[in-house]
Amino acid sequence: MENPQKRIAGESQLPEEIIQHIQSLLHEEEEAARTSLLSKSWHGAWCTRPNLSFDQYMFWNRVDEFPVFTKKTMRRYEDLNLKIKSFRLTMMEEYEDHSLARELILKAIELGATDLTIEIPSLDGIVLESETLARLSVFGSIARPLHFDVGAITKLHKLEYLRLEGLDIKHSLSKNELWPQFRCLKDLVIVDYNSDYDWDDVRICSPSLERVIILFHECRNVSAEFDVPNIRYFKFEGHEMPRLKFKAIGSREWESDIHIRFSPYMASTAWLSSLNQFVKMLSSSRVSLFMWWDLLDDGHALSMPVVDNLRPEMPFLDALLWSCRPNFVNVQRRFYGDSEGGSVETIEDGVILRWCKGS
Repeated sequence: MENPQKRIAGESQLPEEIIQHIQSLLHEEEEAARTSLLSKSWHGAWCTRPNLSFDQYMFWNRVDEFPVFTKKTMRRYEDLNLKIKSFRLTMMEEYEDHSLARELILKAIELGATDLTIEIPSLDGIVLESETLARLSVFGSIARPLHFDVGAITKLHKLEYLRLEGLDIKHSLSKNELWPQFRCLKDLVIVDYNSDYDWDDVRICSPSLERVIILFHECRNVSAEFDVPNIRYFKFEGHEMPRLKFKAIGSREWESDIHIRFSPYMASTAWLSSLNQFVKMLSSSRVSLFMWWDLLDDGHALSMPVVDNLRPEMPFLDALLWSCRPNFVNVQRRFYGDSEGGSVETIEDGVILRWCKGS
């Protein structure tokens, strides 16, 4: 068996950047921190790592130590003239310390952070300004939406990736002035749980945008225009058919991925007509359409009787297929039942229709 001391000695000869890369690949922060016990080299690499993460949940039973630990760490980076590439800050609502959050975020940017992830109760009053920040992810939740003024980040001129999730989005600029502020933005991801943001007549105009993902977890009326000549991928997910318009699409091939969850009462000739027009509007792209049909109004499980023979006729499905004329169809029935062939006890949600249509 290999001598543990020799093994550790061998590991200690690894370059510091290799050790730090290995540490960054570990998913759990505590697991990565334990590698500092392997040797002095691993401990030194951990203490000077460029991907810095502060998670207050790791201090849940000793929250008073969190400010001391974070400030001490930041001072060490300043004293050693170390640079930060990525910075993640997660704080608990019940122990909100807005001044500490502001201090840590601005200090990380000052130390050169190019990738910033924020999960804190509030960003009110925090204005982010940086010539180096390329990626920004800001997270709230359904239960705890994060109050956020998008106008506070418009000075991030080099931003290439922006993700806003679970936020109570506000903005100090008009909807037509907001997105053009990000001249280098390539990826835009917005996950809206139930904010007060007005999605009527939103105009996103950007020659740099290549990927746009917009996800809604509640029924929302959406009307938006996209002037994105270099778009490569667009994804929309919601409960209502959006009113979208794309213009200035370049000659390169692009993909649209549409997920719509709807109920039987929505099935009508008018709805099918709007779907037809919607798919035609996306005809310059390679269209993937994913439709989730809610069979249960309240989501509760039903007790179903046993039948010997079932021959369903689905005129709506037939009309749906004629409306879109797909190249590929995938019909999924999702349910839980008795593995021995007995009666179905519960239905998970409904019927999923998925197909792809070439341009």
